[in-house]
Amino acid sequence: MPTHAGTPLIEARDLSRVYHRPRTSLTRPGAAVHALKDVSLTVGRGERYGIVGESGSGKSTLLRLLCGLDQPTGGSIRFDGQEITGRPERRLRFLRENLQIVFQDPM
Repeated sequence: MPTHAGTPLIEARDLSRVYHRPRTSLTRPGAAVHALKDVSLTVGRGERYGIVGESGSGKSTLLRLLCGLDQPTGGSIRFDGQEITGRPERRLRFLRENLQIVFQDPM
């Protein structure tokens, strides 16, 4: 992986993700669920972070966005200086080769 001195490894700016619930009526659209709203963070090389929050606070949604498994409805994500927001799946190989998800089992 090419590295860029001084460039954050992960940089997320104003991330938002809205999901729409299914319709319950022919005349009204499904309700919007705001999973994330205007989240920003920067992770430098060698830094480690833990994401902590209540159930339903958007932790898993944030992780999915940062890993390129889902797309934000707003904001941008850069990995090692490269924009990943909006890239098709086939153009995220460089990202997948350099990330590892570690799931925590609280039990």
